Amino acid sequence: MSPLINHILIVLVPLTCTNILHMVLVKRNGLSFLALPIHTAWFGKNKTWRGVLFISLVNGAFLVLFNRWLNWGATEDWLTGLLLGLAYAAAELPNSWFKRRMGIPSGGSPEKYRLLFALMDKSDSALGVALMYFWLGTGSLADMLIIFLCGVGLHILFSALLVWLHIKSSF
Repeated sequence: MSPLINHILIVLVPLTCTNILHMVLVKRNGLSFLALPIHTAWFGKNKTWRGVLFISLVNGAFLVLFNRWLNWGATEDWLTGLLLGLAYAAAELPNSWFKRRMGIPSGGSPEKYRLLFALMDKSDSALGVALMYFWLGTGSLADMLIIFLCGVGLHILFSALLVWLHIKSSF
């Protein structure tokens, strides 16, 4: 397998597993003591410390487990997974901030430019992950673009699946 395919799998499979588990956690209100909004006026009620901490910490663990399971001997470690998870969670904040300034409620979508906002919702975290991946010195700009595009595609695919399974309420 090519090094790029390995890195796509190393980056995106743990993040996908982490985010599915996070959606289940939110749906069941697990770790509710951490479900405190980061800043309601800036980001709304849905951006919580539970999400930031859970996604960062669990992704770190999943990245290590995934690497060991595949026995690739990759250099990515728990800290790499934590930073990728943190980038995923943090990259959603500017989009939320922008939507709150436009008067769009948490979890809501505007009637006007609905497709544009859906694309922003599916690409913000992928952009954060791709930028962190590049910043960590793991790949080239071309690799970063491929990670971004694959991340957006996976986000769209799994969002649709989670809505279909009634784990998420909206796409």
